[in-house]
Formats: sequence, C-alpha cells, structure tokens
Amino acid sequence: MAPAKPVKHDPKAVPTFVPLDPFTVNLADKDSERYAQITVTLEIDDAKTADELKVYMPAIRNNILMVLSHKTAAQLLTREGKEKLATSILYAAVRPLGYDIDDE
Repeated sequence: MAPAKPVKHDPKAVPTFVPLDPFTVNLADKDSERYAQITVTLEIDDAKTADELKVYMPAIRNNILMVLSHKTAAQLLTREGKEKLATSILYAAVRPLGYDIDDE
C-alpha cells in the first residue's frame, strides 16, 4: 500500500474528529509475546459522516483490530511502518462505509 496522502480540505469547512476507544492487541511477533496499546482518531469532513460512522463502528473497530493483530513490533517501530499502518487503518475504517480509495 502507498503511504497516506494528504487530503485537500475546503479551508472554510471545519473537520470533525472521531476518537475511537483505545485498542489493546497482541502483536504477530513469533519470538515473544508482545502487545500494543493504540489510540486512533479519525478525521472526517463533517458531522453527518460522524453520525454514519457510529452505525458502522463495530465493523470499523473489527477491521482495525484485524490490521493491528497482523503487525509485529519491528514493523511498528519505524516511521515507514507507522505510515503503512496509518494507511491500512484508513482503508479498514472506510471499507464498511462503502468508500473506495485509490491505490496510487
């Protein structure tokens, strides 16, 4: 996956932020048991979309949890790994809403 690209916003539009409950997940390290505690806040265009997110929140959280549980500690330590994780979380969060994101 390509790193997340900045999204152009209308400067007059105020974004809405939707914080998710924290995730605690066992990582995919095979040599030792490791876990991560991660918080995610989604930035969306408007409050209407925030209301729509609430309906799909169980599916969104499940998708994000699946992404997180397949990562190793080594993958999450580098900047590149964090950027890839952010992109994966973006895809996981919008999939239940039916949004399609270009894979540029």
